[in-house]
Amino acid sequence: MPRFPLARTCAALLCLTLTACATGYHSAANPVLGFTGGYWDEPGPGRTWRVGVTGNAHLSAERAGAYLLYRCAEVSLREGGTHFVVYPSLSAAVSDDRQAGLGIGTGAKPYATVYLWIAPADTEHAYAAEEVLARLGPVVNAARAETWL
Repeated sequence: MPRFPLARTCAALLCLTLTACATGYHSAANPVLGFTGGYWDEPGPGRTWRVGVTGNAHLSAERAGAYLLYRCAEVSLREGGTHFVVYPSLSAAVSDDRQAGLGIGTGAKPYATVYLWIAPADTEHAYAAEEVLARLGPVVNAARAETWL
């Protein structure tokens, strides 16, 4: 029976583990897991943020949507807000056209980009960041655990 060095065996197991899993909740900039997708955010024009999520073929559109809303809530809190509004495009943000749904693309790999406006607490139809984190936390935390199985 051939003997493989321990490093080679560990590398092979790591590759199998990473390629067999759906995209977990992590930054797309992660040097180890980012090739499977993940979330990202960047300042947008004006007082908006562009927030996005991409996944591999094993990530459902529903889970991608959960990741996207969860990341929007995290960005809102990180930037000092408590509530936020999402827009499917910059033109929708400019005209304050709040549409239902997040518009998750479902080609070979799910993806979505939204524009986030960190809103005052009394803004009509705004998401409450803490409520989003509480509601979607179980989904995201399960995804974090799956990343390392």
